[in-house]
Amino acid sequence: MPDLSHFKFDIQQMDLNKVFEKLFEKKSLLAAVAVLVLVSVVAMALLKDYSSKAANYQNQMQQMHQKIDMIARHEESLKQLNQLTSSLPKPMSTQKLINQLTDYATQNQVDILDITPKETKRENLYTITVVHSSVNASSFKNLLLFLRAVETSPYALRVESWSGKSQESDLGTGAVSCEIDIASIEIKT
Repeated sequence: MPDLSHFKFDIQQMDLNKVFEKLFEKKSLLAAVAVLVLVSVVAMALLKDYSSKAANYQNQMQQMHQKIDMIARHEESLKQLNQLTSSLPKPMSTQKLINQLTDYATQNQVDILDITPKETKRENLYTITVVHSSVNASSFKNLLLFLRAVETSPYALRVESWSGKSQESDLGTGAVSCEIDIASIEIKT
């Protein structure tokens, strides 16, 4: 490499014409500067290309991590859904519903006078089967115990509606007649 010590550069006093004249006087110096400029341009182009590729790979890695996280959340959601659906009460046929209500009535000293299927509502996510029953209870307490047994049963049962009348003026002492609609809910899984 040629000795550049005899060149004194004062940027404020620099005359570009003189700089170019000096460069053209020494062809080897001109070649060295040209190579240096060319190497710098190529290095910057390679660095820019590498930076864009690195950013692209980083973006792809981030998208992959997001997809992996989404798959993990989906699998966890499916697991929770399966746990939920397995814990739901099992559906009951109309005959099994009638038998179960008869058992609850017997346990709580309630007489079922009649029990008939009323309607079945089929929706996208569930089916509701309603039965109508006429009952007599020896006391209001026994009627409430029967209704509580229905509502708290391990089956998906609920009292849709009920109306009753006491045969005595004092509600707590006499027999009670009641009309009850009880629904069995089946959640489709």
